[in-house]
Amino acid sequence: MQNILSDLVDSGDLFKVDTEKLREGEISEIEGDSSSRRAYYFATEQGIERVENEIDDI
Repeated sequence: MQNILSDLVDSGDLFKVDTEKLREGEISEIEGDSSSRRAYYFATEQGIERVENEIDDI
Protein backbone atom coordinates (compact mmCIF):
# COMPACT_ATOMS: atom_id res chain seq x y z
CA MET A 1 0.00 0.00 0.00
CA GLN A 2 2.80 2.42 0.86
CA ASN A 3 4.33 1.99 -2.60
CA ILE A 4 1.00 2.80 -4.26
CA LEU A 5 0.58 5.93 -2.13
CA SER A 6 4.15 7.02 -2.90
CA ASP A 7 3.50 6.56 -6.63
CA LEU A 8 0.31 8.64 -6.42
CA VAL A 9 2.18 11.40 -4.54
CA ASP A 10 4.99 11.32 -7.11
CA SER A 11 2.49 11.61 -9.96
CA GLY A 12 0.75 14.58 -8.33
CA ASP A 13 -2.57 12.84 -7.62
CA LEU A 14 -2.20 12.95 -3.81
CA PHE A 15 -0.33 15.00 -1.26
CA LYS A 16 0.79 14.03 2.22
CA VAL A 17 -0.60 16.18 5.03
CA ASP A 18 1.33 17.50 8.04
CA THR A 19 -0.40 15.64 10.90
CA GLU A 20 0.69 18.16 13.55
CA LYS A 21 -0.89 21.05 11.69
CA LEU A 22 -3.95 18.92 10.87
CA ARG A 23 -4.58 18.49 14.61
CA GLU A 24 -4.71 22.29 14.78
CA GLY A 25 -7.24 22.41 11.92
CA GLU A 26 -4.82 23.37 9.14
CA ILE A 27 -4.34 21.32 5.98
CA SER A 28 -0.70 21.76 5.00
CA GLU A 29 1.38 19.69 2.60
CA ILE A 30 4.55 17.96 3.81
CA GLU A 31 7.51 18.18 1.47
CA GLY A 32 9.50 14.98 1.09
CA ASP A 33 9.24 12.23 3.69
CA SER A 34 9.55 14.26 6.88
CA SER A 35 6.67 12.64 8.76
CA SER A 36 6.17 9.38 10.59
CA ARG A 37 4.86 6.33 8.74
CA ARG A 38 1.34 7.18 9.89
CA ALA A 39 0.05 9.84 7.55
CA TYR A 40 -2.99 11.37 5.96
CA TYR A 41 -3.29 11.99 2.24
CA PHE A 42 -5.53 14.36 0.32
CA ALA A 43 -6.40 14.18 -3.36
CA THR A 44 -5.21 17.04 -5.54
CA GLU A 45 -7.40 18.59 -8.23
CA GLN A 46 -5.41 16.52 -10.74
CA GLY A 47 -6.13 13.35 -8.76
CA ILE A 48 -9.84 14.11 -8.56
CA GLU A 49 -9.99 14.74 -12.32
CA ARG A 50 -8.15 11.48 -12.99
CA VAL A 51 -10.68 9.50 -10.93
CA GLU A 52 -13.61 11.25 -12.61
CA ASN A 53 -12.17 10.47 -16.05
CA GLU A 54 -11.61 6.83 -15.15
CA ILE A 55 -15.18 6.54 -13.87
CA ASP A 56 -16.49 8.09 -17.10
CA ASP A 57 -14.56 5.43 -19.08
CA ILE A 58 -16.39 2.57 -17.34
